Amino acid sequence: PVILRGSETGNTYDIAFEAGAGDVGRNFGPPIWLYMPLPFELPDSLYRAIPDYKGTNMGGTAAQRRAAFEKIYEKTAKGSWLLRGGRNPGYEARPELWAMLEDAGYPVDKAEYKEGKTLRAVTILFKVSSYRADRGVLLEDIHIESSSGYSDIDDAVRYGFTRGEFRNSGAISVNGRFTYRF
Repeated sequence: PVILRGSETGNTYDIAFEAGAGDVGRNFGPPIWLYMPLPFELPDSLYRAIPDYKGTNMGGTAAQRRAAFEKIYEKTAKGSWLLRGGRNPGYEARPELWAMLEDAGYPVDKAEYKEGKTLRAVTILFKVSSYRADRGVLLEDIHIESSSGYSDIDDAVRYGFTRGEFRNSGAISVNGRFTYRF
């Protein structure tokens, strides 16, 4: 079997693939923590600390980044910021917000979604198809085998996991197991 291990912002993961005839694995994908539930309430000091960012995909001036923040959060009468409607945005909107929160000094490794919870590891069973020129390699039969205990966190891990690209040079699909620990 092939086993890959890694860590990100206080979380760890491993991916195990059954042995197959060929090269199988998960290529780079965005970090899974970028899809986790956003904090419900944030202090104004964090909002004011959002800096300019000159990187790719999530760039912009501090003013542009604060404008993006204000689409997701609203300021309260007491000066803090709450998620609009009390709900997290869709997964695709979360990476930009997490990046700016991290840049502003938010302790991502101690994120609010972890507070007061005993999060169990999320384990996902899946298959990686063989390569075909007309479609490449597909992720198949994705199933959450064991839950963190919170469906919103399980769903975020599943979504983030599927954002990676996979490879399988063998002639048949290969089974795998992904475990994400908090």
